[in-house]
Amino acid sequence: MNNKWFDENCRKDKAAFKSARNEYLHTKTPESRSNFTKARTKYNKTKRVARQKYRLNEDKRLECIAKQHPRKIWKTVKNSYKKVDDKPDSLSINELCTHFKDLFGKQTQMLTMTILTLVMILTSIVILQLTKYVRQSTHRIIIKFQEQIAY
Repeated sequence: MNNKWFDENCRKDKAAFKSARNEYLHTKTPESRSNFTKARTKYNKTKRVARQKYRLNEDKRLECIAKQHPRKIWKTVKNSYKKVDDKPDSLSINELCTHFKDLFGKQTQMLTMTILTLVMILTSIVILQLTKYVRQSTHRIIIKFQEQIAY
């Protein structure tokens, strides 16, 4: 997990939750459902407590920095912002096909065709949306230009 607050207790309860969930999905007995709901509740509570502890410690840390080094507080606050990746991860069609070939083995021909079909459909949808957007933007620009000429 990328969350700084996710500690060892969270990992332990997450493992117990996943185990109880898998047991319930496999057996579907009332006892396994009860164990699953208890594990889920405990895991959620553990996450909530860990998050609260982390936030409290961060607040104390920032308060301490603000008192001792007032000029460093904004640098610390700015560094705590999440960085947004401008470029999404690009995945080529070949990498996608290779992944599914490795995953499913013998059924690759059918999967490859299905994936290629899905990629073509998604590409068509994106192109249609982009075309619509460009047309609307062009129409707005033409209208503004005509309004400017009229004055």
